[in-house]
Amino acid sequence: MREPIDTDIIYEVFERQMGVCLYCKKQTEFTEGGPHRVIPQALGGSGTIDNLVWCCNDCKPRIKGENRILQGLEYLRKVS
Repeated sequence: MREPIDTDIIYEVFERQMGVCLYCKKQTEFTEGGPHRVIPQALGGSGTIDNLVWCCNDCKPRIKGENRILQGLEYLRKVS
């Protein structure tokens, strides 16, 4: 079962990236995207701010694979 992400953390992720999708760089409204776990929950990834990036609704279904994990980790390293 997927661990829910706290609403305050979702807003923090949105604000940190100013609503810009990490993957396609599209500017979004809050309702046009959501948090994305860089390290998937199935691999032990948490729903905490240090494992979440903002992702638009268009990219969310397409995000899979090692390259996206690496892109997310690189971004998180820059902002921490």
